Amino acid sequence: MIKILSLTYKNNNSGGPYKVALDHKKILGKSHFYVKLLTLSNNFYYHYIFNKKKIKEFLNKFDVIHNHNLFSLKNILIIKIAQSLAIPCIYTLHGNLNKWSMKKNKMLKYFFLVFFKKTFNSISLIHFLNETEKIEAAKFINLNKVKYTIQQNCIDVSQYKITRNNNSFFKILFFGRLDDKKNFLMIPDIASIFKKNHINDVKFIIVGFSSQKNFNQLKDKIKKLKLESFVEIRNPVNTIEQKNTLFEEIDTFILPSKDEADSISIKESLASGKPVIISKECKLNFDESCHDFIRIINDPLAQLYYEEIIKLYNKRDEIKFLSQKIQHYAQTNFSMDLINKKLPSIYLDCTNHTHVLKN
Repeated sequence: MIKILSLTYKNNNSGGPYKVALDHKKILGKSHFYVKLLTLSNNFYYHYIFNKKKIKEFLNKFDVIHNHNLFSLKNILIIKIAQSLAIPCIYTLHGNLNKWSMKKNKMLKYFFLVFFKKTFNSISLIHFLNETEKIEAAKFINLNKVKYTIQQNCIDVSQYKITRNNNSFFKILFFGRLDDKKNFLMIPDIASIFKKNHINDVKFIIVGFSSQKNFNQLKDKIKKLKLESFVEIRNPVNTIEQKNTLFEEIDTFILPSKDEADSISIKESLASGKPVIISKECKLNFDESCHDFIRIINDPLAQLYYEEIIKLYNKRDEIKFLSQKIQHYAQTNFSMDLINKKLPSIYLDCTNHTHVLKN
């Protein structure tokens, strides 16, 4: 049995990375693998300084270390110790080296990458979510020295239902963290256009984890624009049952993000048979055959999102009949079945030191 230590976030508050780690654990649990998810507490620093032997004894129980949190000092110190013990280490970047993300706390991140350059260059494998992420990350990591693989995020499509409640309101869902990257403050701007045009039977539902500051910003903007009857903020949801109840209630999904590595919420929406209206920065692969249910917005303008929503609003009965087609698209393009065989081989190859560059 191969034992994997997965260094990840504490819960879903940080979005996709935790769910990806959880899904990997579920997939690997069906094979001859044991996966332990771990979020390091601040007690780690004490042991790192005064009792490093205990950390080494713990790490030696595992065959592979997988880090899902790039800019974590605690995690990279674990990686350094693991490398000294010749334990293979994998990094999944989750978009943290994307151009947009690197603009935030720029100098601190550059210092981190330079200071731990030797550690990064000794990683057994880096996992990118798509080709764009690889290209942008290559500006900071020498991919001539580091092996890598490109695998998108996948979900268990079979868990998602495609039903729709009978409701007179046309409901648009924003489902994700309330942070600047997700461009959540654009939602009231879009809703205000509906109010201006006297289209009153629409409602935007906002669901996601948030800092108090961002939550207050959103509430203040809704109040300022007098959109209380158009926008509803709800508590975050975690379980598949909660998600199915949420998706059952909505007609379409919207995500005006400034940057995404590989959004889980977009894929969950499509798995639920719901059309999506998203920014080009979401980097979703699609072709013209999907135009009925995947709408890409090329410029960050509220008016453009309004125009796409109103097209769906005007044929709300028709989009209900698209649900099976949409879910089939999800099943074909990012079902968990696509990585059920690939994921175990990645860990096996790392433990055997045989992983092929650019596989």
